[in-house]
Amino acid sequence: MKHFDLISLFPQTVHWFAELGVTGDAVRRGLISMTAWNPRDECASGRPDDRGYGGGPGMVMQAEPVARALRKAQGASGARRPVAYLSPQGRRWDQGLAQELVQ
Repeated sequence: MKHFDLISLFPQTVHWFAELGVTGDAVRRGLISMTAWNPRDECASGRPDDRGYGGGPGMVMQAEPVARALRKAQGASGARRPVAYLSPQGRRWDQGLAQELVQ
């Protein structure tokens, strides 16, 4: 069985995702399992985001709550596994990248 740890500010969406469609079928058949980790749980203020340094609209994630959630997820599994960090600066996630990562 493959296990996926997902870090999200909205862990309830991970649970919904694990119940629906192809992913839900895989979970029910015991092919995969998923655990959600919330960065809000890793900061005293409960606010893992902050205003951008340059001003203007929008918020940015603080690195430390995300890093703590990642360490917690890695510690729970007892093994170091590959990490896919999705961000606007990263490589576009498409079918080609998905196939590459499967290999």
